Amino acid sequence: MIGENGAGKTTLPNILSGIRLDFKGEVFYFVAQDPGLDSSIQEYLDPLMREQLCDRMRDYLDEGNGEHSIFFSTHNIADMENVTDYAIIMEHGAIVEEGFVEDLKEEYVLVKGEAADAGQAGGILLSMNRSAYGFEGICHARDLDRLSKMDVAVEIPTLSQICVAVMKANSQSR
Repeated sequence: MIGENGAGKTTLPNILSGIRLDFKGEVFYFVAQDPGLDSSIQEYLDPLMREQLCDRMRDYLDEGNGEHSIFFSTHNIADMENVTDYAIIMEHGAIVEEGFVEDLKEEYVLVKGEAADAGQAGGILLSMNRSAYGFEGICHARDLDRLSKMDVAVEIPTLSQICVAVMKANSQSR
């Protein structure tokens, strides 16, 4: 689960653990805990230890032959991307995007272009960073044809880039 501070990432684990009881509706889940896979400590680990934690998580998932899952809520998307199959992006308690990571990477594209085209591209991109040399941003793959008259390069975005773009676009629409 991914989102800005206050998006609701902590609320679901609090409901699942019984800490919060002030919710409407029903929650059904199955718990299988492995105390060696506590991702909440991930933010305190150095890069090598984070990689070792990710290795343990991948091993746990592989050993389950599709029957194991790990739920985590994080701000550090880049570190966890290689063990994430499914992402939920939240804003103010609502899901604004979700999907299998590989599907999201097909739905969104990273676009890089010349500074002269930044103004025109800005109306198409969900988010954009500019410099004197050019721009880069994320857009829906379905909107690529709207950029066809510009000299742009298209790349596969990271999950972090997708999340930031979706959160920025959602924040601007409020």
